[in-house]
Amino acid sequence: MDFRTVSPSMVKRFGTFMIVMNLTVAFFSLTDMYLLASGAIRVDYPDEGNFATSFDPANMDLVFRSEYKITNNGFYDIRGLTIKADLYSQEGKLLINYKSEDLSVPRFSSRTFPIEARLPVERCLGMNMRDILFKGSTFVLKVSIDARYVMDLVHFHIGQVRSYPWEPPAGQFESLIENGSMVDMVLKLLGGQYGEVGKQVETAIIKAFMVPGQETKVSLNSWADLVAVVKDNNFHVQVDLVYPFQATLFEYDLPIGDASGDGEGP
Repeated sequence: MDFRTVSPSMVKRFGTFMIVMNLTVAFFSLTDMYLLASGAIRVDYPDEGNFATSFDPANMDLVFRSEYKITNNGFYDIRGLTIKADLYSQEGKLLINYKSEDLSVPRFSSRTFPIEARLPVERCLGMNMRDILFKGSTFVLKVSIDARYVMDLVHFHIGQVRSYPWEPPAGQFESLIENGSMVDMVLKLLGGQYGEVGKQVETAIIKAFMVPGQETKVSLNSWADLVAVVKDNNFHVQVDLVYPFQATLFEYDLPIGDASGDGEGP
């Protein structure tokens, strides 16, 4: 295009066009900001009934599930939606980070976004948070939602903090493990000379309680494995000798109803 041929009228028309376009964008921006403020764009947070906790025995994870519903009655699609969630213990320790991004909600519609986060049992033990496995507690969920709107001209942020109760999946075994009596009993059976493996023994016991009827195994050192299983109201402990030959060092049954007793031998 030869700019020497551009007339003043053309410049005026182009300027008028740009003004109209800017006013149009500003109008819709202000309109949709009003819709956001008035609740036409709404986030429905989960209540206690929509915050579910469970235990996954296959992966030894505590599983937390929830969902968020976002309604968009505005003129534009919601794009670039990011949901961030942090789960804290009652004492303020960070347990789980969750993030899902690049989501969208078309205009004049609603979408429900499920959230699933996992907390490995091993991490609880490593953080010295064994009580979470055996005592009721309260979790604090902090959620932030960010999104772009109106051709990316508008950005909005919504945040909320909520508390949810937690009931452990193995609460019935609290009295057996909370004071370490069961761990002490197993270490006693090992002859008392393997006290440094107490953490591994505790891990095996916790796994056995949380997956009743299934064997759980941990390696005590380079030559022995400990196998534990909860079955028929008994806690069965078995230590297998690995080297120099495969053999069972000992087996022992402890009545779950009396963790402080000496139990019955094989």
